Formats: sequence, structure tokens, C-alpha cells
Amino acid sequence: MGAAVCQLAGVEPTNNQIISGTGLKNDYTTAGDLTLMQKSDRKFKDKRQLKRLVSEAVAELVKAADGVFMTLTQAGSPWRRAVVNATEVCAVDEAAAALEVEILPAWTGNAPCNLAGVGEPVKAAHDGVFMILTQAGSAWGRAVVNAAEVCAVDEAAAALEAEILPAWKADTPCILAGDPAQLPPPVFSDGVKDSNENPVNELTGQLKLSMLKRLDDIAWPCWEQKHQLRMAPGGFEPPNAVFYDGRIKTSPDLKLEDFPEAILFEEWAESLNSQGMAVPAEAGKSTITASPIGLVWPFMVDAQDTFCFREVGGTSKGNTQMASLVPNYIRSFLAFGKGRIFLHQIAVIVPYLQQRELYLKTVAENEEFKGLIVATANTYQGHENTYVFFHSTAAANLDGKVGFIDDSNSLAVATTRHRCGLAVFGDSRTYSTTVVTETNEGGDDTDDEDEDEEDGVDEAETKNSESTSKLQ
Repeated sequence: MGAAVCQLAGVEPTNNQIISGTGLKNDYTTAGDLTLMQKSDRKFKDKRQLKRLVSEAVAELVKAADGVFMTLTQAGSPWRRAVVNATEVCAVDEAAAALEVEILPAWTGNAPCNLAGVGEPVKAAHDGVFMILTQAGSAWGRAVVNAAEVCAVDEAAAALEAEILPAWKADTPCILAGDPAQLPPPVFSDGVKDSNENPVNELTGQLKLSMLKRLDDIAWPCWEQKHQLRMAPGGFEPPNAVFYDGRIKTSPDLKLEDFPEAILFEEWAESLNSQGMAVPAEAGKSTITASPIGLVWPFMVDAQDTFCFREVGGTSKGNTQMASLVPNYIRSFLAFGKGRIFLHQIAVIVPYLQQRELYLKTVAENEEFKGLIVATANTYQGHENTYVFFHSTAAANLDGKVGFIDDSNSLAVATTRHRCGLAVFGDSRTYSTTVVTETNEGGDDTDDEDEDEEDGVDEAETKNSESTSKLQ
């Protein structure tokens, strides 16, 4: 402790017990410190007297210092309380992440309290405040909202209207950015029924309609991005045709030579023919054709005769054979590009948690796959990676009931997470049970309007397997 404190306590100061002009350098809040002082001078038998004298000395030192830095936990300790009582201003950083009961001990109540991340002090000191929508509805978050001049919400197409409203002060501009073609707001009661087979929530249809989609539906002025800027040329063409009606083009500023990882992916895809990994192999007709010059298209591995199972007592699905097959292709790719590509550049995306568990088991059992990213389509929205291996899980034994991937929003996410290469794994016969027509430049044409969503999925896979780097 500081020399002034030691003198009041009748204790000789030690070299490491110093207080500088900018704060306290020694924490003497423990019983051990008190014992040390008592042993140094036996005349202080009364702990309360010693505590009072030290507190008074600390107060004098704090007044002479520029400031004292401490954690909120320290502020509630006996000696630090003396520091709090002596301060003229309390400033709490990261206040939006602190409990009220943590902040109160650091504030005397009769001194100004500046909460960083809250209100006018933040507005004046920072260009902006970042928070999740849940925080915006908290007491501290609301203070930020009230002080903000503009509200901007990213991934707004996946947010409930009830989540966005607390983040927006109605008299300020609100910018909503998102992709309505991808995941809508999650409504977990959707499809849940009571014992009489009646929906437990009849408002799920309205809840799943995001504010962004609702404004778009009523022709509210909006700006749509016309060019994609992150994927190598060719990588976005299939999802663009299926999910975006061909409206979004690859920026003319993007050149394939600027994506060496994509060129490597194209070379590996073509090498699968000679490796015998272009399946199914029927009389030598199964080949992966080269992409057009200047483009790298996704390709599909048509893996037939696998089996898809449903978890016991649940709805999630898995496919053990595919969980063994896909790692072989990853192994082949890593070997082909040894020294040029690495495992962390690859993400495996699946529709079901059950299928993810199968892949995680493979990762755990094989040291060479340690660090491989395995995620469901829903959890990987907003993320991207250099290469994506998407496995649809569905197999022919489902009799055409493709399940989860019948949701075009989820499929749009799964097929747009890559930057340089996308490989799709599935059974083409599963999707051939639904009649679809070829996608044209203007959008989707289906034979049955009631099958729109299912056709969208079939067409996506057809587009990957026939119109991109394809299996014939």
C-alpha cells in the first residue's frame, strides 16, 4: 500500500506498495493484507480502527490521483468502497453487458455516472454502437436507441417485426438490410399442434413475414443489389437462376484469375473423372464436364442407393453412407491441392442436426479432419467459406419426400455460402419424382402451382447437376 497509508497505520512501506498518480497499483482488499499490517505494528489490535484509518488514507490518495481503474467486482469490496466514496465521477465501460446490481456498488449515487454504450456520452464519443436486437430491448439498450440518429438492422429478413421495433426510434431513419430469399424469422411454434390436431399458434404465417418482406410486398421503395461481389465468376449462376430469377449478376470487375482457389477447385473437379469418383459410373458415361472459360460452376455428385433414416423419437434425419462418402472427397481435394488449400477453408453444410452429428463423429475419429467446419444450413446463414460441400441427406427410400430441403429459403442459404467452389452431394432420383421444367432466364416455370416450393428444390439440384459443371 502507499506510503501515506502505511504512515497512518504505523507500518513501514514496502517497495511494491506504491500508488501512482493515475491509479491504485496494489489491491489490499484481502484479509491477508490486513494481517500483514497487524503483524507489522502490534498496536493496532482493533480491525475496525485500522480499516477506518486506511479508508481515510485511500480517500486522500484518490482525490490526488487522476483516476482509479477497477472491475465492478472490486468496487464492491471493503477497501475499494472507500475509493468509490471518494470519486467525483463514476464511468462504467461495457455497461450494456453489466447487471444493474454490478454497477450500483461502483456508484455513490450523489456523483455523475457515465455508462459507456448508453445514452448521450456514447453518441458524442463514438460513430456508432453495435448490439444485437435482444440488447436493444433492454433498459441500457433503450437508452442507446433513444440517443441514436439512425437505426440500421443487418439480416433484417430473418428478424421478427417485434424484434426490430425496440431497436428503432420512430422519428429517426431505419435501414433494413437482408435477403428475403434466405431464411425467414424463426417461429418455433409453426407446425406444432395440440392433441386435437389444431395449430397451437394460428398466427405463425404472419409472424414469419419479416418487416423487410412486408415492406417489399407493398412496393415500399427499396434498393436491390444488382451485382454479387464475393463469389468467383460462375459460382453464383445456379442459385441466381433458381432463387433470384436471374436478377443478380456477377460484377464485371470480378475476374477468374483473381480467384486462384476457384481455378484449383475446377482442376480438381475435372480430375475426379480419372479418379473414378464421378458417380454414378455407368458404362463410362458419367463425367464432370469443364466449366466455360472464365467461369467455375458448382458440380453435383449423384450418389444413388444410399439410405436416409429418421432419428428415434424425433424428426431429424441422417444418412450414414453419405457421412462416410463426403469425407473421401474432402480427403481427395486436400491431397490434390496439398500446400495450397487447408482444412479450415472447407465447410460441410447439411440440413439436419442428426446428419451433423454423424459428420462430427467422423471428425472425432480421424485426426486428419480435426478442425473441419460442419454446420446446418440454418446456423451458417451470414457465414461463408472458400469451399462448401453441401450434402442434402435425402435418399431414394424417402419416396420423393425430401423433407427439410424442400424449403427453398434454406436451400438458398446452403448454396450461397461459398466463395470459390461448391460441391453438392445427393441422389438425383429423389428429386426426379417431382416434375419440373427447365429454368429459363425469366424465372421458374412449373407444371403445378401447388408444387412451387418442391419444384424449387428439384430445380436447384437439377441446375447444379445439368447446367453447371455436371454429371452426364
